[in-house]
Amino acid sequence: MTPNKPNNSPQTVERALNILEYIVDMQKPLGVLELSDKLNLNKSTIYRILQALVSKGYLHQRAEDSKYCVGYKILELNTKIIRNLGLRQVSVSAMEKLAQKAKETVALGVIDQRGVVYVDQIGGEEDRVRIHFRMGVHMPFHSTGAGKAALAFFPQEERDAILSNYKLEKFTKNTITNIGSLHKELKEIRQKGYSFNDGETQEMVRVVGAPIFDSQNKVVGSIVLAALTNRFALEQVPTFGKLVLKAAMEISNNLGCGKDCHISSK
Repeated sequence: MTPNKPNNSPQTVERALNILEYIVDMQKPLGVLELSDKLNLNKSTIYRILQALVSKGYLHQRAEDSKYCVGYKILELNTKIIRNLGLRQVSVSAMEKLAQKAKETVALGVIDQRGVVYVDQIGGEEDRVRIHFRMGVHMPFHSTGAGKAALAFFPQEERDAILSNYKLEKFTKNTITNIGSLHKELKEIRQKGYSFNDGETQEMVRVVGAPIFDSQNKVVGSIVLAALTNRFALEQVPTFGKLVLKAAMEISNNLGCGKDCHISSK
């Protein structure tokens, strides 16, 4: 009789879920030996299941130490769950207040394994030349205010996994195309709590964005404020940044995140 395969045995499915849940709960990369010890499973079984999870994208194996961390597929599933739970519904009040106060366009994005997907936007009173965000289309992390705001607050292992094979495509003269420069900016975003985009995807458009957290203190999306450069002076970045951060915190609270979740995630 041939051994049970990971994809057709109920027992193996249960073991795979236990492994996945343990790695997610520990919030750090883990190796075969530690998983075998903690879950009381032999190393060959652990290894076989880990490889199956890696092949499906649920886990990522780090090249530097062969340890395993959360993969892209988890982020994708998280995005779909948040959509089903109605992120737009719990965000609309904060978006409307932000658009009214700033008198500029406000947009909401959720995180996908390939970047950011905008799901809603509200125009401001002064938005005579309407800025349109492309709804339902994957936008990159590195050149969008929403993408940088979210990516900055990912756990380091997830962020490194995303950027390990990430292409820094150039869209305008201001697009970040150097990985070192991107890491530096992401660090600055974590310190301030919000991102700034100076015409990096679309020229003449400036954007500030802040991450949205769920009840588990995980980044699930971003809220951004956008305006043409003739209405958005560089001196206004801190003011708009604080407004966007306040809106993001309100949405995060609506999702069950504590009032200090942004602070504790830096």
